Amino acid sequence: MLLLTLLLGSHSLPASRSQLLQRAAHGDVRAEVQLALSLQDPKQGPPDLAASERWLRAAAATGDAEGELYLGRILHLVPGARHDFAEARSWYKKAADQGNGRALNNLGLMYQDGDGVAQDWKAAGAYFRASARLGNSYGETNYAGWLVDHPSVMRSAGSVVRWEVDAPQVLDLLRKAASQGEPEAMMKLASCYKRGNPLGLPESPERYAEWTRRAAEAGTPDAMVSLGWAFEHGYGVPRDGAQAVAWTQRAAEAGHLQAMTNLGILYSQGRVVPKDLEKSVAWLKRGDAAGSWTATYELAVDYREGKGVPRDPEEAARLFERAAACGWGQAWLGLGRLYEDGYGVPKNPVKALDCYFMGARRWDATSMNNIGAFYEHGLAGKEDVPLAWCWFHIAKAAGSDLAARNLNSLEDRMGFLQKLKAARTLPSVEAWLAQAQEEERKRVDQAMAGGR
Repeated sequence: MLLLTLLLGSHSLPASRSQLLQRAAHGDVRAEVQLALSLQDPKQGPPDLAASERWLRAAAATGDAEGELYLGRILHLVPGARHDFAEARSWYKKAADQGNGRALNNLGLMYQDGDGVAQDWKAAGAYFRASARLGNSYGETNYAGWLVDHPSVMRSAGSVVRWEVDAPQVLDLLRKAASQGEPEAMMKLASCYKRGNPLGLPESPERYAEWTRRAAEAGTPDAMVSLGWAFEHGYGVPRDGAQAVAWTQRAAEAGHLQAMTNLGILYSQGRVVPKDLEKSVAWLKRGDAAGSWTATYELAVDYREGKGVPRDPEEAARLFERAAACGWGQAWLGLGRLYEDGYGVPKNPVKALDCYFMGARRWDATSMNNIGAFYEHGLAGKEDVPLAWCWFHIAKAAGSDLAARNLNSLEDRMGFLQKLKAARTLPSVEAWLAQAQEEERKRVDQAMAGGR
């Protein structure tokens, strides 16, 4: 009866799924796995994750290693599916026992991320290494990343011992994975040739652009954005505005949020393509609607300044608040300025200072400088010159040129006792900010893990 029901319903399926269903219904294990994967892919028709799991269970029950792998995967990683980490690990182990390299890699991911097990970097590395030895491209890529995070080459110079990354091994692993068409490996290879790369290799813009292009051509939106940036700045490729827009737009059309923002900025600045504020605002609005907080921020700036849209301080405040709620430091800065000036919101120096503190804990150097200015002039309460000195000092270290000038100016007017108090206060302010920023970093990491 079940077989009859399945076959009677097959006419409503896309042609490829209908054919797979008929083969799977007759016990074709390969068709069962292929059908299950098709049911996870929105490009092949409406997804049905529950049906996908059922077909994978049918394949796994026969002892098929691929069925076991993908059953483990849907229980572990597929967004929207029913997750059961303990059962996923069990199926991964069954597939790994049959020599399935991807199952070994996915076991490594479970130990790396603490999915149903205690986080264990040694166990994760062992599984990644075993997967890589079987030639699995995912294992090769992840083992390369693991080696970067866990330097294994000991160098000694006299009494000083330091550990370095095994660069030749990392490059070999990434090249092997890239040769199998693994886009993430291509992107990691590209990053190996940027300034300050963790391997300590000489910067090579040409190699960076070469590997980024390969990943972009393989259909990776992140790589398309990076290639667009390379053409915009002439990094490893000739500067070419048309190519910058073309690659960035391909990523944006694929739903890449940052690409939508970047397109808006490209058309707004008019540096490498003719300025077009209408297109700029259109892309920023599209990014804002899709959930890009950087697009929301840029759109807020446009409404504040009347750039491509009618000047609307109330709308600017609303958009700054939305971007700030996502943790964007510059949005807190923008909102603080509105409260400081009473532009679009009631003037409120205390709220402005609170916004600047939120921006500071999110690494915004200008917010740090503004806190110093508030304490210097007593804009939100009592004047506190030593505390102002501390914040100018911190903002200068964070890269604010304005803070550096403010610090020099303030020091010229400070007395000996004020300087002494400032020096004694600085460590406690730095400690408070470091703790606040660490809390923010953990919050961001948790939010990213939740969306994995």
